[in-house]
Amino acid sequence: MRMRHFLPCVITLVACAGDVDAPAAPAAGPASADAPSGAAGEAAHTATGPLPDLTKGLLAGACENGPGREGADSHFVGSMQINGSTVTGKEAWILGANALWKARGGKDCKIEWRLSGAKVGVGACADCDYGIMASATPDITGSDCPEELVKREAKPMDLRYDVKALPDGTAFVFFSKSGMRLAQGYHNATGLTYATQHQCKWF
Repeated sequence: MRMRHFLPCVITLVACAGDVDAPAAPAAGPASADAPSGAAGEAAHTATGPLPDLTKGLLAGACENGPGREGADSHFVGSMQINGSTVTGKEAWILGANALWKARGGKDCKIEWRLSGAKVGVGACADCDYGIMASATPDITGSDCPEELVKREAKPMDLRYDVKALPDGTAFVFFSKSGMRLAQGYHNATGLTYATQHQCKWF
């Protein structure tokens, strides 16, 4: 979530107070994902191949010239293991600090949630293949973000996603309650990985 998946409607993980589907997203809300931000070089993935690491190759340095304040490149990246109806995994809010934030003590960092839940029926996405319902528990001790940011954003929450798993191994993830697209990624027989599009997060 809160983004799901980040602040006023804060933090995917990424959602708003009335749409408790995931950890909250950046204030602007998650953008529709037309391609996984960290998927460079992963076009050869198939539904039977290993899942790529979408934390690699994330867009960076695109939030230096915003409204003139501290900020960061922002992505949510998730990775889930699916064993029958049981779902486990993690979702991380990954921030790449801009120069102004670094000057005030900020740094590249991430806040991570541990996920535990189940594969369920779909919600608002009628043509999706399955849903995921999970509890997201923040790993506070494992975060390297500034303490005040962790205290404000790292909250436990409940996630509810719908997943469209295509035959070519790509996947789309939607908020189950609203039907809004959250992220794009990849799937195979035992897992799912996804990333939101790049956003700038301003502090």
